[in-house]
Amino acid sequence: MQLLGARQVVAVDPDEEAVDACRARLPGVDVRVGSAEALPFANGEFDAVLAQLVVTLLGDAERGASEMRRVARSGAIVAACVWDFADLWHPLVLPDGSPGRFYTTLDARRRTALQDDFRRRLGCPEGPFRLPARAWYVTGRA
Repeated sequence: MQLLGARQVVAVDPDEEAVDACRARLPGVDVRVGSAEALPFANGEFDAVLAQLVVTLLGDAERGASEMRRVARSGAIVAACVWDFADLWHPLVLPDGSPGRFYTTLDARRRTALQDDFRRRLGCPEGPFRLPARAWYVTGRA
């Protein structure tokens, strides 16, 4: 945003509270309530499109990626990044993305076994601790 200026940055989130928080934190940025699977923009409107930490939480990731391509100008950079979920438990069980939908298909025994394995690998820290994490990314041109 510092490179382009706030008036050149646009953001979309389906959560009204997140949109309000973003607007308060980044005055001048055009922040809208909306879905990544149905972006509220015209075809070819942007020079760069980024889905940051969202693709794995989409109900239809393929549709979201198609929308990113649709709103990008020809030759524009289209990129996405996500956390490596092997490093965290909470995103695994949220039902609004692919990992969470998988988790909901497990019976109670398998859910418990998965959570036990997670705890065994992470340990059970009781105070602040370091948790190394990785982010995966992909870039391309429209």
